[in-house]
Amino acid sequence: MEKRFYVDTCIWRDYFEDRMDNMRPMGEFASHFLFEANEKGCSFLYSDLVVEELQKAYSPQKIALIFQPYLSNLRKVPITREQALESKQLARTRTESHRQDILHAILARDNHATLVTRDKGFESLTDMVVIARPEEIRLD
Repeated sequence: MEKRFYVDTCIWRDYFEDRMDNMRPMGEFASHFLFEANEKGCSFLYSDLVVEELQKAYSPQKIALIFQPYLSNLRKVPITREQALESKQLARTRTESHRQDILHAILARDNHATLVTRDKGFESLTDMVVIARPEEIRLD
């Protein structure tokens, strides 16, 4: 079965901006993961929500540039009305996570994908979906 990864906005930004966090090369971790997973034919899932979040920092042309090396394995997943409603309802009880983060988790879960992120807002959602940082993923 193909491996599927729902890649969170922060990972795309780490990759594109080659970001660092104190001493950790987050951009390098993201780049290595994306390259290796792409070479192995894994699917990268994204949604309109990822695009909306990227648009806060980038133009549509830069977003296309970010995605361009991965187009052959990039899959857009729709957001259904039911998923949006579920995220709204869960946000009332899971106050440690933002509604958007909950929606990302639901999308990953419903599409049988690992959610790739390093955002701490997802830590409370591990009962919903498998969550991993890029450097934790083994593709062997």
